[in-house]
Amino acid sequence: MTLVRVVNSSPLIVFQRIGQLSLLRDLLEHVYILAQSLRLVVIGSAGLLLRAKERGLIPRVRPLMQAMQAVDFHISERVFTGILAAADEI
Repeated sequence: MTLVRVVNSSPLIVFQRIGQLSLLRDLLEHVYILAQSLRLVVIGSAGLLLRAKERGLIPRVRPLMQAMQAVDFHISERVFTGILAAADEI
């Protein structure tokens, strides 16, 4: 069984409100590298959408990922198609 941890989203919200979201992104890059070195599973926003679909919380991931892209949230083509494939939406 994989242990899932959800952290407090307050820094994300407040840094976005003060126009410093890039600072959080830079800080989290170091956390991501550390997590990988500890062999922890890291799940991003698209992965959370996939989990939501798997649990029946949303019917499809594609519209939500497209909505994220529409507000300039970057999702690589590899991740986008990988999530769609895993969600049986290709």
